[in-house]
Amino acid sequence: MEFLKFTEKEIYLYKIQLNKLSIIISNRLASRTLCQVGLDLLKEDLISYLPGFFEAVHIKLQKQIDEWFSSSNSNCDLHNYSEQLTK
Repeated sequence: MEFLKFTEKEIYLYKIQLNKLSIIISNRLASRTLCQVGLDLLKEDLISYLPGFFEAVHIKLQKQIDEWFSSSNSNCDLHNYSEQLTK
């Protein structure tokens, strides 16, 4: 079995992306839909399964988005997203 290897630069760049998205989600600086898309992209990267990232990416941030969804009207959020696309 071959183990996955990541360079320090790959991990550093991933951490930057994660930190930016975390700030955006925590402060609701973008629509919930866009935040979910960004999180899904981070989840697709195998780096997200490293111990230092797994909980934040697959559990913590997803929980924040899920709570956001349950506390707001998802139709309104989708409407805002479609408006952003047409601008």
